[in-house]
Amino acid sequence: MPAVVNTFFAQVKPGGSERAIELSRRVAKPLERAGVKNVRLLRSATGETYGSLVLVMEHPSMKAYGASFDRIMKDDEVISLIAAAEAPDSPFASQSVSISNEVPIGTTPKPGPVVQVSISRPLPGRLADAVAFGAKVGEAFKKLGVSGRLFQSGFSGSQSGTFAFSLEFASMAALGEIDDAFLESKEGQALIEELDSPKSPITMISQDIFTEITL
Repeated sequence: MPAVVNTFFAQVKPGGSERAIELSRRVAKPLERAGVKNVRLLRSATGETYGSLVLVMEHPSMKAYGASFDRIMKDDEVISLIAAAEAPDSPFASQSVSISNEVPIGTTPKPGPVVQVSISRPLPGRLADAVAFGAKVGEAFKKLGVSGRLFQSGFSGSQSGTFAFSLEFASMAALGEIDDAFLESKEGQALIEELDSPKSPITMISQDIFTEITL
């Protein structure tokens, strides 16, 4: 069954990074205790979200997500950390939570400390085409040595229905090398032309890089 990914996104107040990371580290163990898988902390390295933190939590299904959520909300340690994150002296300026479902595209990536994420929205009536386009992009990058994952946001406020295509790299140098190879390849150029043409099934919203912080 495709994975369900729950993300906690928070903009950090100036001078609040150290405490924000500390709170994130303190919540990791209780989350794992509640059954959450692959708890990771990422920091935005580009764009208007630069410096923001993203806590990523993975579940094998929506049922598992729901069961973990119920356990988390009964955990006094987690409740106290949530209160600290929402207090007037919180290190976070704003926060949002989203739930996304993985869309299988035939690739299984290896986790890496550098994550490239592209957010897009499928055009009306083009959902299947949008998934097919994501699979083609995933196949093109797979040939270059890195595999992607595709997710569709569900319960995510104004971002509901958007797609997130992620690639993970061993380093920023590896990201640069593979992105260069993609841009120089005929397959990569054809995909970029399709994205920029009237027949594109998606509208690109953002592209950003995130780096992992050890929990």
